[in-house]
Amino acid sequence: MMRTTMLGTLLEIASTNWNRGAEVIKIFEIAKVYIKDPMHKEDLPFEKDTLGVVYHVKKDRYETAESFFHLKGVASELMRRIGVKKPAFRQCEANPSFHPGRTSLLFDGETEIGILGFIHPDTAERMNAPLETVVLMLDLEALLSKASAKKTCSPLPKFPSMTRDLALILDRSIPIASIDDFIKKFGGQYLESVELFDIYTGKQIEENKKSVAYKLVFRSQDGTLTDDIVNKAQARLLNKLSSEWNATLR
Repeated sequence: MMRTTMLGTLLEIASTNWNRGAEVIKIFEIAKVYIKDPMHKEDLPFEKDTLGVVYHVKKDRYETAESFFHLKGVASELMRRIGVKKPAFRQCEANPSFHPGRTSLLFDGETEIGILGFIHPDTAERMNAPLETVVLMLDLEALLSKASAKKTCSPLPKFPSMTRDLALILDRSIPIASIDDFIKKFGGQYLESVELFDIYTGKQIEENKKSVAYKLVFRSQDGTLTDDIVNKAQARLLNKLSSEWNATLR
């Protein structure tokens, strides 16, 4: 009678739209769910405000995961705008309603604030929903407790940036979030930003491998960078990726 998760409602809506021929489904809802409160002696339910989003594009496939990364971008931008300082995506394999290896838990620091991922094929079959459906659910209370109205600004850069594309061949089992964090950590002092723009698995890639491509932006606050400096920084990063993840250049 009282729903403990928004997943069923979201997939029911997705199923209705899909069965009526919708090629793109983009729906969100903010509502309460009711869960057991272990701290409540009378065992009454705890009301939790939740944001639920369902997203499906007919042409999308697991291999490209465009829907997943689009919704990940939406979640990241939402958290950025409300002032969540340290959003992180960590691989989740323990939720039976979601696809193992294609699902992330959302954290701010050590506080879990939500889940994002493809629904499990068994879940899709039970709900008569399309397979390549991505769902995002955020605990609004946890999310807003981490929000901050404080904004920080930086002066416009005085010196130009330099951009490099980095395409890597990796084991499919390695989470993208782990590679993102690794590049940010070992990209060097001049690495300004990291953007994943392509994931590919296909005929030119070994069956247990995947190709991931990043756009790296380098910039110095003290002067104009040279090709030699940026090339050396990229070479050091590649050596780290090779030793840690057995990554190779595509």
